[in-house]
Amino acid sequence: MTGVVATAEAVVHGDTTATLHRRWISERPGDYADQVRARIAPGLFCPATHYVEALMRRGQIAAYWIAACCPPSSACRSPA
Repeated sequence: MTGVVATAEAVVHGDTTATLHRRWISERPGDYADQVRARIAPGLFCPATHYVEALMRRGQIAAYWIAACCPPSSACRSPA
């Protein structure tokens, strides 16, 4: 499951970052260091299906986290 979590996080984080920076990178690429552009670039080319699949796994990931971190007699609070 940790591989699923890491992959989903990388897709969502990468796509979100790329979306926020897309216009600025195209208009002012010199404002970004090479290594920063390299870290953002994969998100610019990720298919939407990967992003949606990652979002669809949120329930599975939450259930895994609750089972792993919260014994049955505990109460866990998380955002809705």
